[in-house]
Amino acid sequence: MKALLLSDFSYPLQGGTERHVTGVAEYLAANGIEVHVLSPARKTEGNCSYLVNGVRVHKFKLPLMDTFIVRFFAYLFYSVCICLRYGIDVLEGFYTMTAIIPTAICSRILGKKYIATLFEWELFDWQRKSFWKWPLTRWSFGSADRITTIGPSFQHKMEKEFPGKKIECITNWIDDKVFLSNKKFKKRKRGGNILFLGRLVRDKGIYVLLSALGMLRGPLKFRLTLAGPPVEEEKVKKEGKELGILNRIEFRGFVDDKELPGLYANCDILVFPSVLRGGMAFVVMEAMAYGKPVVCSDDTGLREGVGDAGIIVSKGNPRELSNAIKRVLTDEKLYERLSKNALNRANNVFREDKQLPKYLEIYREFSKQ
Repeated sequence: MKALLLSDFSYPLQGGTERHVTGVAEYLAANGIEVHVLSPARKTEGNCSYLVNGVRVHKFKLPLMDTFIVRFFAYLFYSVCICLRYGIDVLEGFYTMTAIIPTAICSRILGKKYIATLFEWELFDWQRKSFWKWPLTRWSFGSADRITTIGPSFQHKMEKEFPGKKIECITNWIDDKVFLSNKKFKKRKRGGNILFLGRLVRDKGIYVLLSALGMLRGPLKFRLTLAGPPVEEEKVKKEGKELGILNRIEFRGFVDDKELPGLYANCDILVFPSVLRGGMAFVVMEAMAYGKPVVCSDDTGLREGVGDAGIIVSKGNPRELSNAIKRVLTDEKLYERLSKNALNRANNVFREDKQLPKYLEIYREFSKQ
C-alpha cells in the first residue's frame, strides 16, 4: 500500500503538529506502508524531494503572495502529480483546510481512499463565516472515507455534524522512549523548579506566566526554566527585569530531544499557559510521563487530556495562574496526588501503543477493500 499525507506542517520537526504528522508517517512506514508527505517548503528550501526515516518528503515552494487560493492549487497540482507518478492508494489531509480540501478533491478525481484529520474544532467551525469555503469544507469532510480527531469532544461534535459517518478519536501520544528515559533519573528533592516548554511568544502565554510569577517573588522560592525557540527573548528579559524576577529565570533557547529528559526530570511542575486553541500538547503528556503535575490554561484538548493530573486555569489570567502554581508547589498532599495521577494517566491513555496502531488499522482496512 502507498499513502500520501498532506500537511502545512511536517519536516523538519519543530512543533506539535509536525510531531503528529511525522510520527504517523514514520510509524506507517515502519509497518510496511510506502509513505509520502507533501508540504510547503520552508523559506530556506525550494522545490525538493528527499527521504527521512523511510518517508519520502516532497516540498513545493510558494510565491511571495501566499494565500489560501495559492496553497489550494499548489496542493492540488502536486498531489495529483505524486499520485500518478507513485501509484498512491490512500490520501490523508491534516489540520488546515488548505491541506484537507485539496486532499478531498484529489482523491475524488483519482478515485482514491481519503482520510480527513481534524486537530481543532474551531478550524472547522470558522469556515461557516465564508460563503464559499463552508460548502467546500462540509463536502471535504462529508466525502471522506474516514474522519479522525485528536480529542473526544471534537469527535462528538463531528458525529453530530455528520451523522452516520465513521469518526475515530486518535490523540497525540507519548513516545515509548520517554517512558524508558524517565526510569534513568532518581527521585530528587523538590525545590520550586518550574518548566516552560515552547516558543517565547505571546500566544504561548509567556507574558501571562511572567506576570503570575511576579506575584510570587516574595517568600516562595522558585526557579523558572524557559526552553524553546527564543523568538521574543529580549522582550521576555525586559519583562522579567521589570517584574523583579529575571535573576530567577534560566534561558535555555531551542533544545533538542536529547535534552528533554533532563528538563522533565529536574523540574517540579510544567506550566503551559498557552492562549491558543488545540489538542493535548506533546510536552504536557511527556511531563506527565515523568510524574510532573501540570498547570495549564483552559482549553478543550488540554482539559480532556490533563484530567486529574493538574490544575486548569482561565486563559490570560495571571492571578489565577499564580494561585495555582503556589498551591501545587506548597501543598505536599496535592502535589503527590497530582504526580501519581499524571503517571497513571500517561501510562493508561497516552502510550504510543494505544494510539498509533489505530492509524495502521485504518490503512490496513482500506488495503483489503
